[in-house]
This record gives sequence, structure tokens and C-alpha cells, in this order.
Amino acid sequence: MEARLLTPRRPDAGSTPIPDAGFTLMEVLIAMVILSIMILGFQAAFAGRLLTTVNAEDRRTVALQLAAERVRAVQLDPVYTALESRYEAVESTLPDFPGYGRSTRVERTTTGGDMTKVTVTVTHPRLPRPVTRTLVLAAP
Repeated sequence: MEARLLTPRRPDAGSTPIPDAGFTLMEVLIAMVILSIMILGFQAAFAGRLLTTVNAEDRRTVALQLAAERVRAVQLDPVYTALESRYEAVESTLPDFPGYGRSTRVERTTTGGDMTKVTVTVTHPRLPRPVTRTLVLAAP
């Protein structure tokens, strides 16, 4: 097998010249600039959407933690008969969590046994719907 160097042929005196094939360096550079601007635009839109989603999930996570905190406090309270007086409340503002509100409803029923139902609802203006957690306790 013989190796050959491929070079364009020089046109003969009587033949028509061969036009240059391919792209010039300037055309390639302009195409790369246009492509990079398009990619940056898509990336910026994606990053903005991702940031919005992360912020929404952060608000929901904080609301879930606030509800779980109240449910835990009710579960650990040793005085079952005082649950209503201690926890029934509407907190329109929470000191360390601006914009969040928490309401706790305590309903004691004696039909079918002594049971207490505790419902904790956490709200925020930018949550699509409130976060609610419910706990049912039986009398000791």
C-alpha cells in the first residue's frame, strides 16, 4: 500500500478553475458566536426556572418543618387534659419566619373513647396551598 499526499489539482490552462470548497475562518467564527449566544440564552432561562423551583421547595420545606415542630410538641406534652388550652391558637406571624402563619386546632371527642385530634396548618403568601398535618391522640 502506497501513501500519497492529496493536494488540489492546479487547473490546466484550458480548463475552468475549481471554486474553493468549504467555509472560511470568518464564517466559522460568526457561526460559533451565534451558537454561543443562543446557548447562553437557553441556559439563562433554565437557571431562572430552576431558581424559582428551588425557592418554592424551600418555602414548602420550612412550612413542613413548622407543622412537624408543633405536632412533636403536642405528642411530647405529658398533660393530655391541657392540650386544648396549651396549643389551640392562631399565630399570624412567627418571629423567626417572616410571612409564615400557623394555626393549631385541638378537638377532643369522647364518642368511641377519649380521643384528641390536633390539626396544624401552616400558611405563606407564596405557597400554592397551605401545609396541613393532623395527629390523633388517645387518652392515656
